[in-house]
Amino acid sequence: MLDAVLYVNEIFGPTVQGEGPMTGQPAVFLRLAGCNLACRFCDTPYSWDWQRFDREQERHAMPAEEVLDAINRKAGLVRRLVITGGEPMLQQDRWSALARTLREEGWSIDVETAGTTAPAPDVAVSLYVVSPKLSLSGNDAKFSLRPEAIKAFRDMGASKVAWKFVCKLPEDVEEAMIFATVYKLPRSSIFILPEGRTHTAWLGSALNVVATALMHGVAVSPRLHIALWGSDRGR
Repeated sequence: MLDAVLYVNEIFGPTVQGEGPMTGQPAVFLRLAGCNLACRFCDTPYSWDWQRFDREQERHAMPAEEVLDAINRKAGLVRRLVITGGEPMLQQDRWSALARTLREEGWSIDVETAGTTAPAPDVAVSLYVVSPKLSLSGNDAKFSLRPEAIKAFRDMGASKVAWKFVCKLPEDVEEAMIFATVYKLPRSSIFILPEGRTHTAWLGSALNVVATALMHGVAVSPRLHIALWGSDRGR
């Protein structure tokens, strides 16, 4: 029974996943409100930064049944839901039943997270895309890097978890690869995401980091949604 209340920022789609291992795949997005970090490169601060944005306008308390109806109304033929944020794992207990319901209806469920909260073992998620926040994010590592949570995701295996690192310079890639070595992450599941909130900025970062990424044998992710729609919300 869907009796939880979720704090929602926006529900939109169908659109395409713009980055990471599912780039180009059609999807509906459920963006939840709230975050436990404050990344200086965040491109969705309206979902959590209540100093700059009006919480009453950006955070909506919605019963899970209402969220399910909104997702199905937008879906068309699409059967992939991306739960993102903010930090969606802060509401894991609120959306878990919703995820199970959608899986039973034939949906794939992807979750985008910074990886500070370990996943519950019984949640019906197809893929976690974990983006640990390293030095470039500006967060204090004691808050942004939680070893037990990171290990819990890693131990789910490469078929269930992909790792995405935001990088602007070669040294950011090197830091990401040190992290990957320490936590024994499979190279095949790692994606370097050049930082940039515009396509021009993304391209500049990509030119900076691609050689280092190739040297380490890891993928470089596009930001397809930025190339197509810039900073437009709900795209």
